Amino acid sequence: MLVGRGIIDNLPNPFWVQLLYIVSLTVQTCDCMAFMTLKFFPMFSRRSGNLTPFSVFAVRAYACCLFPFKLLCFFLRKYNIGHTEVGQSVGMCFLLMHSVTAGYYIYAAMTVGKGGFRVEPFTGVMVFHLGMVAWTLTAFYVEGRVSY
Repeated sequence: MLVGRGIIDNLPNPFWVQLLYIVSLTVQTCDCMAFMTLKFFPMFSRRSGNLTPFSVFAVRAYACCLFPFKLLCFFLRKYNIGHTEVGQSVGMCFLLMHSVTAGYYIYAAMTVGKGGFRVEPFTGVMVFHLGMVAWTLTAFYVEGRVSY
């Protein structure tokens, strides 16, 4: 039973904001399936020697943590990002996740010679994560200043 739903909770996100969460869930569900099966990633082949028991555990644990977060964002996508606490909280977590991920990938790519790891295709991964950051910031800006 939903308790305390006010009139502001009935103002859903416009479709272009909901699409942000739909696209992210779709792309990262594919990522999670690839991480769980360790297929479709050439850097995770048994022949390359990159897979230790710990690395398999870490990659699969990451997938287990990422998928529920993305699913939760998808389920809460209708809460307005600029006018509800739930929408703002989901939007901030979404923004933080994609910002930190992009920052970490940049750091890892800069330290390849010192034991870091470069995600490939680097440009594609960065375009996706920074695109999600820009899309979320746009949603906060546009929806935050709309008056109902």
